[in-house]
Formats: sequence, structure tokens, C-alpha cells
Amino acid sequence: MVFKKLKCKLSETKRTLTGPSEQKLRVMGVFTAQIKVHESETEQQIFVVKGLKSPLLRRPAIIALKLVSVVHTVLQTR
Repeated sequence: MVFKKLKCKLSETKRTLTGPSEQKLRVMGVFTAQIKVHESETEQQIFVVKGLKSPLLRRPAIIALKLVSVVHTVLQTR
């Protein structure tokens, strides 16, 4: 598990996380970490989920790291 390699201590959380199908995820705990992508950096809570195959980012982290651009207008040319 990646979080064990980081040597971080998990804290308990009462937060309930669900997957795309609204199925409850088995949260083992949470820790706080700095995440950096290129020049963007943010401090976020990292939830450790038992059996998760792919890591997930919450919207605040995605926005802070500028991983997705918001499109306000789409024009169609013919």
C-alpha cells in the first residue's frame, strides 16, 4: 500500500465516501499531505480506502492543482 511507504499515521474519520454507484467505500483512515503537479501545489486530506484499485482525487484537489479547465463557451463552426 502506498500510504505505508509514506510512513504516515492514519487518523480516524466519520466521513462516509461513496463510489460512482453510491456504494459505500471502506475508509481505513485519513491523513493530510502536500500534493504537487508541475507548479501547482495544495494541502489535502487523503482518504485511504481498502480495496481501491485506482486513486481518486476530490474536486478541491483537482481545482487547486489546475488539472481540469472549465469551458464557459463552445462554438460550432460549419
